[in-house]
Amino acid sequence: MTPTTVPNPSQPTPRRRFRAIDVAENLDMLIIGQICLGVTFAGYSKLLDAVFSEQSGSLGRLLCALDGAQTSAIRADAHSFKGETSVLGLKALAQQAFHCEEQGAAFTPADCQQAAAKLRECWDTTQALCRRMGLVAAA
Repeated sequence: MTPTTVPNPSQPTPRRRFRAIDVAENLDMLIIGQICLGVTFAGYSKLLDAVFSEQSGSLGRLLCALDGAQTSAIRADAHSFKGETSVLGLKALAQQAFHCEEQGAAFTPADCQQAAAKLRECWDTTQALCRRMGLVAAA
């Protein structure tokens, strides 16, 4: 089952103004720097492109579980998405996934709806911020 509300990375994200605090809240620049030193900036950019194009499907699975209030699936789906985002320094996304992983089994349908909305908003913000910083190609 594929949710119809999964962010579509092929659609351009709206241009917005960011502040330095947005970087600190959404990205772990220490991790990003370490990855860029290890695999180069171009290599990191390719890894981000893969995440933002949703090649693994982990975001889609988590959103599907949240949208369907499938609390039995939330923990595993959130764990997968958390791992994917945390290793790339996508701090805010990893934090949202961690919250779902830790609390998701007890979510009410309203909690699921709220968590899905926060996750989508965080996804949009993180993707737009990465594009604005030149970490991935502009849409």
